[in-house]
Amino acid sequence: MMEESGEIDQDALDEYNFSEDEEEAFVGSLDPETSTAADVAMARRDLAQLRRTPVDILERELDELKRHVALHKSQIGDAKAKSKAGEAKRRIIKEEVKAVKDGSKKRVFFPKRHEIKRRVAEQTFDELQGRGGKHMVDKYLERKRNR
Repeated sequence: MMEESGEIDQDALDEYNFSEDEEEAFVGSLDPETSTAADVAMARRDLAQLRRTPVDILERELDELKRHVALHKSQIGDAKAKSKAGEAKRRIIKEEVKAVKDGSKKRVFFPKRHEIKRRVAEQTFDELQGRGGKHMVDKYLERKRNR
């Protein structure tokens, strides 16, 4: 990088320079109302650091971030499924308690796992039917079959 005369080799530094478009896109993503001069300087340093980072390291970091996003989406999906199942169980028990109070049943029936699954499926089909009709239900069933 440095020549023997002590001057900087400009060609070696050119690979670390970035175009005005790149800088504008990177620095322009900052919120103009809350960002300070220090934030802009930090963004420029970050961009320069990204330019110097080898591509394989960036790709590894990107893959790791993708895995974290997929894990987070999976956890959210699990939480939604548990929430639907819990809601269905509460609804069944509420119906049973009401039936006991009315006198049509002698004691409360606590739902089995298959009953909860059936109720969740019924609720899903009802939602799909209301949203898009038979077409949405068929599309949902096709996706389930492909899994």
